[in-house]
Amino acid sequence: MSQTRVDFQFLSNDTAIDFVNTLVMDKDTPVDLVANSTDFEAWLREAGMTPSRSFTDDELEAVRGLRTALKAVFDAQVSGSTPSSQHIAVIDRHVSSYTPNMQLTYTGNNFTLSPRDDALTPEAILGKLAHIGAELLASVKDGALKSCSNPQCVLMYKDTSRGLKRRWCSMKTCGNRAKVATFRDGLS
Repeated sequence: MSQTRVDFQFLSNDTAIDFVNTLVMDKDTPVDLVANSTDFEAWLREAGMTPSRSFTDDELEAVRGLRTALKAVFDAQVSGSTPSSQHIAVIDRHVSSYTPNMQLTYTGNNFTLSPRDDALTPEAILGKLAHIGAELLASVKDGALKSCSNPQCVLMYKDTSRGLKRRWCSMKTCGNRAKVATFRDGLS
């Protein structure tokens, strides 16, 4: 049976959440959008990161482990529960290996500090994703990290709306479905 291809979701306002959102539901079936190194490398390119080489099977397991840890800690943050120390340790282990690959340039009278365009090693990529997730957790306002209000949706997002009133991962999908269902209910 062929698997339906689901596009990568970049709708969360945060790269670490977009990474977590690579595990989705399609017709009540979990779908791993980065099931192999080719898929993960495609996601990385769409996310603006260039891997220096392909990921080994062990490195792909580390990718999944980091994604699981980030998802669990994000879920704990959303629900107001205490995150697992094991999940925090996984994230922290990768954060500790993160070294920003930045460059200082001078043009005219201005200095600019920006990311280098160099390809990143698998370890650097995991460190960067963990660092982005840790920065989010350390800086997000109460109630700004959310799960989609659609009970069948597993996607998360950082709510940047005024008053933190965003409810859906995307108005094009879950938000529209809710509007149609409300309209249908109003007709019956």
